[in-house]
Amino acid sequence: MGYPRLEPAKQAELVPLLIKCLDGKPNTQQDSILHLMMPAFEHVKMPQDDKQQIFGLTDKPLIVKVMLGYMMDILLLPYNAHISTPTQTRPSTAPAGGPGPTTTLPPPGLSEYSKRRVLGDSPLNPEALEKAKIGVLKFLGSGLIEEKMVVCHYVIASSDTRHSVATAADLELKRITGSVDWNSLDILNKLYTIFQGTIDIKGKVSQ
Repeated sequence: MGYPRLEPAKQAELVPLLIKCLDGKPNTQQDSILHLMMPAFEHVKMPQDDKQQIFGLTDKPLIVKVMLGYMMDILLLPYNAHISTPTQTRPSTAPAGGPGPTTTLPPPGLSEYSKRRVLGDSPLNPEALEKAKIGVLKFLGSGLIEEKMVVCHYVIASSDTRHSVATAADLELKRITGSVDWNSLDILNKLYTIFQGTIDIKGKVSQ
């Protein structure tokens, strides 16, 4: 696909079209489109007047949900995620002291599926991932999506290991902190789910 070879400004110009292409596509195609889109957010110039009409998200709650889920996974993705870190596990039938099969655990907060879909076939290097995260925060702060739906993204990103990402998220948090209901069950449940995880593995904590 020629999109990644376009100039950054042209990629940014095509972002609204790519967002509209998400509608009705299978999950795998949506993931591929979102993977292309993430680095371009950094260069998007958000219009002040007709941005809702240009991006067309007002009446597309399912597309917003898909985008927010993918963006959360991007923000959770560690900068060394493209490097596999194998761990050895020994099944109960293996001889004591013998080496077990090698497995690779997903990063904290991510499932194996989430990790695979945001890494894609061509994982972003650490510098590109940092820029993509900043671009995501810039897009989320544009006012296209309700603040209560993106506040958890800011909380997660404010703990990022890269100063530029953490600072950008912290600034967004300070901007909206007075208008967000921090006692909202939706917000608390989202944060709790990220912290606690949803997958129970025998002998391991939830992921």
